[in-house]
Amino acid sequence: MTLTAVTQNNSNSQNPLEYLLADGSEESGSPVESFATAARSVALSTRALIECDFELDLEQGVVPLRRTAAFELPVINGHAPTEKLLSIRFEDPAYNDRLVLPAKVAKDASGTMLCADREAVRPQDLITIAWRQPDRSPLPDPPPLPDALSVTVSRTEIKEDGTADPKTIVLSDLEFSAKADTEAVANLDCALLQRKDAAGKWQSFQLQVGDKLELAPTAKGHKWDEALRLTFDVTQDPMFPANSAGLAFLRLDRSGEQPQLSAPLFAQSPTPTLIELIDPRDLFSGIARFRAIYQWLLFTPRETGAVLPKFMIQKIDGNGGSYLPTLLDQWIDLPR
Repeated sequence: MTLTAVTQNNSNSQNPLEYLLADGSEESGSPVESFATAARSVALSTRALIECDFELDLEQGVVPLRRTAAFELPVINGHAPTEKLLSIRFEDPAYNDRLVLPAKVAKDASGTMLCADREAVRPQDLITIAWRQPDRSPLPDPPPLPDALSVTVSRTEIKEDGTADPKTIVLSDLEFSAKADTEAVANLDCALLQRKDAAGKWQSFQLQVGDKLELAPTAKGHKWDEALRLTFDVTQDPMFPANSAGLAFLRLDRSGEQPQLSAPLFAQSPTPTLIELIDPRDLFSGIARFRAIYQWLLFTPRETGAVLPKFMIQKIDGNGGSYLPTLLDQWIDLPR
């Protein structure tokens, strides 16, 4: 777990400071600090970000699930503000039920599979790719797991005379981020693709609508079946259906003589802050299940009284509004 603080000096330049926080697995020679010690240093900063890396070990021989959560920390300089930042993170279960899409699957005669979590890609997409091969360890010379995936783009450009000029562009290979006995997982960030220029230096490469992106396994001394290739059309069409519901962030103020209910935040068909793949192993069954996460921020007056406001998320759609709890204990408390 790391805490990154950005400080600003008199020359108006920013200097990032990174702290490695204690997580129960201290490595020798690492500058590990407690969160409290590191957070005190953030008081002199103009911006702070905390990133938490999580790894869930499943069963023996299965690729572990990895997630990174990032949080912006409000930084106070010199005086206590009159407002505080309230962050609420929530999901819409009914909308999540709609985020089950077909996976893209390539399979050879041996049962080896190369899968992706989408059938087409957009220039800024993050694609999850999963590999699985049968366990043939008893064989004298079992095939290895791929070292990486080759990445190529087919693009047709139009010359000045109006004729088509098809090209094949070779990009940097994609290495697998996690491997197990017979499985491997990789994530391809289409916004970070690279190709070599005429001088042999790596330069950023941007996908264009109409391109075709192709992925194929590579390993030294081994060649896989041509069937184990994934080809994607590059498009701008949205991948996920919109959430047609309205979402309201309700505030119940009980400090006056009469309780007051207000909706400081409301959004019709809100765009999720993040949509993430739930489990890469689903891809081998031909489906990709996603989870949409909303994270809303609200500046609210810093409360000093004994009776603090309560908050709740309400969903409104064509069938009406979601149930609001009648018991105050079931509403959300504002952090002190």
